[in-house]
Amino acid sequence: MLLWEEKIIGDSELLTGVYFALRKKYGLLLREQQCLPTKIVLTEKQLRTIWYDQAYDRRGMRTVDDKKVVILSPGVWNLDPGPDFINAKIRVNHRVIEGDIELHLRNTDWYAHKHQLDKRYDNVVLHVCFHSIAKKRFIRKGMHELELGKYMYAQSYALPESGVEGYPFTSESITGKCGKAVIAENLIRVENIILAAGEARFVIKAETYESILKEKRSIDEVMHYGILECLGYKDNKEAMRSLAKKVTHMQINAVIAGSEAGSDNKSDNVEKLLLTSAGLMGNIGGNTGKQSVSWVFNNLRPVNYPQRRLAGYAAMVTKLAPRSVTDCIDMIVEQSIKNNLLPELALEELVRIIVQPARGYFAERCVYGGREAFPKYAFIGRNRAMVVLSNSVLPVMYVYYKSRGKDLSAKYVRRLYRAVPCLELNRRAKLMSCRIFGPVRLKNYHIKSELQQQGLVQLFHDFCDEKCMRCVSCVLPDILQIPTAELQNMVKYLVQVQ
Repeated sequence: MLLWEEKIIGDSELLTGVYFALRKKYGLLLREQQCLPTKIVLTEKQLRTIWYDQAYDRRGMRTVDDKKVVILSPGVWNLDPGPDFINAKIRVNHRVIEGDIELHLRNTDWYAHKHQLDKRYDNVVLHVCFHSIAKKRFIRKGMHELELGKYMYAQSYALPESGVEGYPFTSESITGKCGKAVIAENLIRVENIILAAGEARFVIKAETYESILKEKRSIDEVMHYGILECLGYKDNKEAMRSLAKKVTHMQINAVIAGSEAGSDNKSDNVEKLLLTSAGLMGNIGGNTGKQSVSWVFNNLRPVNYPQRRLAGYAAMVTKLAPRSVTDCIDMIVEQSIKNNLLPELALEELVRIIVQPARGYFAERCVYGGREAFPKYAFIGRNRAMVVLSNSVLPVMYVYYKSRGKDLSAKYVRRLYRAVPCLELNRRAKLMSCRIFGPVRLKNYHIKSELQQQGLVQLFHDFCDEKCMRCVSCVLPDILQIPTAELQNMVKYLVQVQ
């Protein structure tokens, strides 16, 4: 029989003895016995996991210049280039500071990695190092430094190097408040809510393109804008948008019409127009022209550089000319409806329009003047083509059909969207799935469709974003626990009003 079943709650001395007995039995060692010797070597990724899981003694922590520091929030694991953790909150003496956190094995690594020259690190408020190997403080003004090795437990080092590869996605710390609301009984309901969010994200994108259509008054210009935007990835989206406004679909058509016979010649002229307008048209010596927009190359794979994406787009529009991309997509959709073709088969026809093999100068180069350094990767491969379809082409076509009252075609476009497989896993979707399901339950949840992925991304933007440390006030757990009957009534109502 357990001790607390014998009504001893009021006996303070006995409870104290029980607690000390538990400490002794389960090896809960004193702090000085748990701390790591500084000679232990670990990787920077392991140090990040320790900070993320807060597997250290937070009592009595002090900065290297002997200021009391309290970690109010360790921050959000940064999935992008820049500081290791963002949106952190600390208290130094009596002052609360918000900002980013950077971790290193040695305090000298701040300058060794040249962070003092990188503007992305200007908001770092705490530099955390495992071991301080120099008496000189290697930090800038307004930034504090903490030697974490003094406060780490022996258990902190137990995670092997192989166990950190999946972080932050495999950490129990990543499970949010919403994850605690997910139980076996409502698992299917949660998955349906994710799918519903994916459908909502499609409509949100379509509404964005609808507003652009009102401005441009040409569906071909909207398609031109949408495809270029998607080819910019995350870092160069804004630059591609600026280029789409500067070089219109109509201008490209004029270049194609005025070029001499031969598709290669036409494609080269369109490519030259795009690259020159983007400020990316350099000579063979490697010099580039004045850039009218800002392009990002850091942490971008060379095969994904904007020069190659623009070369691929030039090849695509030239190959389809004199028809536009919209006309060709419309022809495939209408034919598929007429032949009652499965969406999965129709998707393959659409992918063939977007995919562009490498050709010409950038077939084995990524910039002007670059050496032939890699094999002929496609300008636009199958995976990127699927992303372009789901994020740009299909929402634009949905707007096109709705504006013309072609509801049957619009519904088929939605079926095509549901059929798009998930080929490139979005980091935001992966992070959100971990927060909802946790690393253990996540093993049984597989992101197979782009609809699932887009649903997770939408939930992330609506409820989570970069504020996972504020999940106390989040309403997503309440949504995930909505009774099935209430959801069914909502569906019935929506069916009636449509």
